[in-house]
Order: sequence, then structure tokens, then C-alpha cells
Amino acid sequence: MLRIDSGMSKFFCNQCGASVESDDSFAPPDPTCPACRGEVASPAGEDSVPLTATVPPPLVIPPPQPTPGPYHASADIPGPSGRQPPSGSALFLRALFATLIAGSIAFAGLKFSIWKQEDNPGHLFSLWLGSTISMAVAGLAVSLVAALVMLAFKKSFGRSFAHSYSLATLLIAILACLGGLVGEAGQRQQRARETRQAKETAKSEEALKGMKEDRARMLAEINKGSSKGTDFHFESEEPKDAASSFRHLNQSLLNDSVAIRNEYLQAIDNAGVHRLLDRQRLAADEDLKESRAILARCAELVKDYKAKSRELLDSIPQLLDRYPIPAADKKEFLVGHYEVMPRKIADTEAPWNAEAKTLGILVELIDYLEETKTEWTVTDGKLLFQSDEGLAGFQAILKKLNEFAAKQREKEEKLLNEAQSKSKERKNDPENP
Repeated sequence: MLRIDSGMSKFFCNQCGASVESDDSFAPPDPTCPACRGEVASPAGEDSVPLTATVPPPLVIPPPQPTPGPYHASADIPGPSGRQPPSGSALFLRALFATLIAGSIAFAGLKFSIWKQEDNPGHLFSLWLGSTISMAVAGLAVSLVAALVMLAFKKSFGRSFAHSYSLATLLIAILACLGGLVGEAGQRQQRARETRQAKETAKSEEALKGMKEDRARMLAEINKGSSKGTDFHFESEEPKDAASSFRHLNQSLLNDSVAIRNEYLQAIDNAGVHRLLDRQRLAADEDLKESRAILARCAELVKDYKAKSRELLDSIPQLLDRYPIPAADKKEFLVGHYEVMPRKIADTEAPWNAEAKTLGILVELIDYLEETKTEWTVTDGKLLFQSDEGLAGFQAILKKLNEFAAKQREKEEKLLNEAQSKSKERKNDPENP
């Protein structure tokens, strides 16, 4: 412990020995000796404190430190581990290695996406080179922007550029490869759909050609048949798809049309139309009532069977339900069916209108025979007119009837020729065995 005496204390000069008294502050009023201007010491003693101990140390101002120079981002500053950053050559090799990997990814993407076996390998090389250069340029642009951004945060431009280029190039290559594979998968599906649609379209066109040919053959066979009808009938195979179902339906309709035609021919034969101009019957039919009854009955039959043909045409939508036809194809068919319905009605009614016109000419002929009843007679199975004028009128009506019949035969022969020509083309076409 320090000894602190209460009251006044003496301080002695180290040079001349003079003393100076002071209070308990352990410091004289003036630290120098008033006699010799020497240094005054504290009172002697083992627990005394030197005078200099109570004097605060002088203020020491440190010398100015040198100002640090400007910061250089590219300076080689050791990292926390003490290792030096990669050199420029190492960064270049890293970027080159990333480019080669990206090129390999691009090659694989091209090989498994758009390139085909029949393509020229040079074409594949040019595509690969172009895609690699494009990825490198895109990587350079991205890495330049990234390095400039990192430079604002006082990061090394070279290192940021190299790292960004490697990552950007690899990422672009992977995304391009995936995009190519996904795009090729979509294109492959699209090509498959187009191929399937093309096959379906070809089948539909083939079925349509076949249906037209079937109709021409049917009409030609009707023309070749006797007045009792024809035995012509389509033997259709069981339908397997939409196209074969449509043709099966068409052949079924044609078979029904032939059946209606045969029934009609049998009905008018039973009505006596084949005996209408029989000379012996005409001679016995003095008032021609029987002749008119035959024609009236035939006219009713034409109307009845014309209505049956129209009912068959109108039943097509219901008949479609019997076939394994997809709803979309059925809807499309019905749209086309109703669009051409007026033409189909005209085609269906055309032969019945021709029958009605033929009956009209026969009615005209019977009317003429009734008007000239007194001018003709039946002798030895021959119809003889008393005057040339009467005979000329009768022959004019017969000529009109024959000319109309000739036109009908011409139409039917044209259909027959078309059917034969199409059959020959189909047989000579290797794609349509």
C-alpha cells in the first residue's frame, strides 16, 4: 500500500538538496527547484511514489500511416486458404472444356432428334458445327453480362467471366438438347397422325371410287337384265373399319335398290304392260278401257316404288348405326350426305321419272288410237290404218317413244363403259390390288 501522510509533505531537489512543502496531492506546486531549477523528488521512503508517477504521460500522436493504393480486381490476392487464384490459361482451358462438353451434348441431341439415317453425314456435321458456334456465342453474351454484374461487387472479372461462360454454355446445350428431343417427339407424333390420316383419306377415296363404280355396275346390270329384272347382287365382306363400312353400306343400298327395281318390273308385268300394244288385245279392247286401266295401274306402281326408293335414301342415317364407324366420321359423312341430298334425290328419282315419261307417251299413244278408232283395224295380227295420215300420226308417237328409250339406253351404256373403265384401271393399279 502507498503511504499517504495527511497534511503537508516535503519534496527534495535532487541537485541542491533544497526542500519544497506541498499538500497530499504528491506533487509540489512547481516540479522544479526554486533555487537551482533542478528536478524535485518526492519524499524518500520505501512506500513513496515517484513524482513522475502522478503526472499523466504526454500525449503521443502517432505518425501518419501511408494511404492504401487503388483496389485492382484482377490482382492475385491469396484466398482464405492461402492458394493463388486460377491463372488465365487455366480459365481458358476450363472454358474450352465446357465448350467441348456442350458440343458433345449438341451432337447427341442432333443425332437422336432431327438426323435420319438417310441424311448425309456432312449435313449432320454442319448442323453440329452451327449449333456449337451458336451456343458458344450465346454463352459469351451471357457470361459477359454476368461478369460485368460481378465486377460491380468487386469480384474478379476474369474468374466471373470464365465461370459464367462454362455454366451458361452447358445450360444452353442441355436446354437445346431437351428442346430438340421434345420437339422431335412432337413432330414424330404429328407425322404419325398425318400418316394415319393419309391412309384413312386414301381408304375413303378408294371406298368412294368403289361406291361410284358399284352404282355404275348396278345400273349397267339393270340395263342388261330382262324385263323381269336382274340377278345382280353384291357379295360384301364384313366391314373392318370406317372406309369398308361405308362401302358395305353403299353396296347394301344398291342391293336394296336392285330389289326394289326387280319388284317394280314384276309388278308392272303383272299389271299387263307387256300386253299393252298386243294387236289381238287391242282388237278385243274396243273402248280401250283395259288399256287405260293397265296404264293407270302402272302409273300407281311408279309412284309407289319411287316412294320406296326415297324411303331407302332417307334411311341412311339410321343404317349407319349398324356399322363400327367412329362418331366423328359418322358426323362428317352425314354433313356431306345432307349437303348433296338434293342431287341424291334427283339421281334416285331420275329412273322413276323416266318410267313416268314412258307411261305418258304410252298414254298419248292410247289416246291417239281412241281418237282414230274408226280409222284402224287389226288384220292378221297387224294394225292397219285406212289413211297415210293416220298411220303417220301413229308412227310419230312410236318414234317419240323409241327416241326416248334410245336416250335412256345411251345413258345406261355410258354408265356401263365408265364402270368397265374404272374396273380396268383398278386392276392395273399396283396400289389398288
